[in-house]
Amino acid sequence: SAEWCHPCRELRPYFEETSKEFQGKAVFAKYNVEQDSSIAAQFGILGIPCIILFHNGKEVDRLTGFHKQMFKTQLQELISKAK
Repeated sequence: SAEWCHPCRELRPYFEETSKEFQGKAVFAKYNVEQDSSIAAQFGILGIPCIILFHNGKEVDRLTGFHKQMFKTQLQELISKAK
């Protein structure tokens, strides 16, 4: 995310709400690419907002842009598969 990114600002409250809803089932982290671009480079992030879903330390899905409902749906699917 970045402060100038309008979709990032729109996604922020939804991301925080979803992190509370899935507390104990998933770990959520936010990263500001303006502060340090090394992680963005490490993961090949070319557009923001970018949500990367990991399972057992491996990337299993990636959403770039503002995909509010798709994020929640894919997160629910990932959690159900992990059980």
